[in-house]
Amino acid sequence: MVLKEGDGYAEMDAGKRFEYIARTVTALAEIKRFRPDADADEWLSTLRWWVQAPNAATPNDSKVAEWHSNANSWFAYRYCWGLGSVVGVTFDIVHEGQLLPTTLEQWNETGLPWSVFWLKELVTWGTLEPVVAFLMARSLARTRAEATEFVSEYYQSSYAVAAADPLDPRAIRDWSEERFPGTDIRQRRLPRNIRIDEVDSSLAGFRGRIRVMPIVRSDSIEWIDCAGFVLGRSARTSLPSSEEVISTIDFVFDVDRLHVSVEWYL
Repeated sequence: MVLKEGDGYAEMDAGKRFEYIARTVTALAEIKRFRPDADADEWLSTLRWWVQAPNAATPNDSKVAEWHSNANSWFAYRYCWGLGSVVGVTFDIVHEGQLLPTTLEQWNETGLPWSVFWLKELVTWGTLEPVVAFLMARSLARTRAEATEFVSEYYQSSYAVAAADPLDPRAIRDWSEERFPGTDIRQRRLPRNIRIDEVDSSLAGFRGRIRVMPIVRSDSIEWIDCAGFVLGRSARTSLPSSEEVISTIDFVFDVDRLHVSVEWYL
């Protein structure tokens, strides 16, 4: 499996890291729904530019918006959707078909390296470095360049050295909480469950739990699945900013109980 080729990602140079990510995109592109709308040369150029890989071409001013749009559509959406499906099936096998919440403690049971955990974050934030993606997701750095200044500090820390794999997100999380005291957004109060007031008709007869994402409107919250379909609506409640919501919180729609459970992702 190409995903397992990411073992040792932390020790790879930037060129090898990009090659690994590109191979995973190529593998998922075998499925039409996850395939970029371009030939390999075009999407590889876009990906190389987006994740700041070596020898990346730079779009001219008239093409920047288009390249951003393509990166969002091809990678942040389609690729992450496909990758999430693969990881979801893997956990389904680990759980023997039971609908159970996934935890970081269970990751090693999948047989996948920690680099796979970070792939979604890397292509979402446009970087080859998991520490940069983490700091951006936690709003601990405003830009990729600013976040990069802390990378070597992490890898030289006792947290990275003590971990079996320095890309274990628990090690990066614990380091960040010591390095940036008082900035842990998990200390914020969140509703444990959010009631669903309106359920889409497509869920008629469905039993179980579905991972969803919130779209916060002026007076309500729409809950969408990974394909972007609205599955339910709730009254507006207090939630963090959309950026923090997407990157640090898991929302699971319990169709039987008609609520969305709210848990910290990392």
